[in-house]
Amino acid sequence: MRKIVFDFDGVLTDLTHEAQAVIDLFQSKLGTESRGLLKQLNSAFSQSPLSYGWKMHGRVSAFYDEDLFVQNIAMATALDELSPKQTSELLKKIQGEFGAQTFSELGQQCFDQVVAKTSRGEIQPLEAASKNLLNELQDKGFKVVIVSNSGTERIENILKQSGVTLCPHLKIRGGARKFELGTEPKKLQFVDREIDIDRPAYLEALMEERPDAVVGDVFSLDLSLPLYLSENSVDGFKPLKVCLRQRPYTPSWTVKNIQSFKPKRARLVAIQNLSQVLEDL
Repeated sequence: MRKIVFDFDGVLTDLTHEAQAVIDLFQSKLGTESRGLLKQLNSAFSQSPLSYGWKMHGRVSAFYDEDLFVQNIAMATALDELSPKQTSELLKKIQGEFGAQTFSELGQQCFDQVVAKTSRGEIQPLEAASKNLLNELQDKGFKVVIVSNSGTERIENILKQSGVTLCPHLKIRGGARKFELGTEPKKLQFVDREIDIDRPAYLEALMEERPDAVVGDVFSLDLSLPLYLSENSVDGFKPLKVCLRQRPYTPSWTVKNIQSFKPKRARLVAIQNLSQVLEDL
C-alpha cells in the first residue's frame, strides 16, 4: 500500500486566518509602545535573514519567513534576545497585564487563545479541496498519515467538523515536534541555505512510516529531513516524492532553490494544488 505523509497546518488547511489572528493579538497585547522595537527587528530580519526564526538550542529550526506562525515565534524570540535595557518597560507591562514572563510565553498564550476558537468551530480552516483529496486517497487505497506539530485532538476535531471520514487508512501523528533540534547539528546544503536536519522526533516518525511521498508547506520543518533521508538512502530509505505546497507566504528562495536543486534519488517539486501530489506517484 502506497503511503503519503502530509503536514497539516498550511497544507491541508488555510492557516491565514488563524496565523494572522495570532499576529494581531500578539501585537495588540504589546501595544503601541512596541512599534519602534518591532520596526527595528523587522529591519534586522531583512538584513540578516539566516539568523532569525524558530530556534532550538540557539539554532534556527525554521527561518522566520517560511510560515506565518513562525513569523510570530521569530518576533517573540527576537524580543527575548534583545538586551534588558531595550525591553525592560515592555516586559514589565506584559508580566503585569498578562502574567507572561517572556515574550515567547506571551506569543504562546496568543496562539493558544486562537487555537481554542478553532476548536469551538469559530474558525474552520480545512480547505474543501483537502477534504475531497483525503477521501479520494482513502477510496483509492492510499495510506494517509498526517504528521504535524499540532495536537492529535485538534486535527481530529477539524477533520470531523469538516466531514472527513476517519478510518484505518487515515492515521494522525500529532505533536510531532518537527521543530525540535537535537544536540548534534547536521546540515542539508540546500543550494544557498544550510538547513539543520538534526530532528530526532521527526526522524523517528519518518523511519516508522517509510512513506512514498511527503507534502509540506515549510521546507525546513517538513521537507528538509525527508529529502536528506531519500537522497542518502539512510537506513534503506526509499526514493521519495517531496512536495512543497506553495502558499502566498512561501518565500521566493524556497521555490528558487527547489528549481535549482538537482536531486539524485528524490523527486522534488513545488505544487500549487493538492491534486498534483498524485501525479507520477
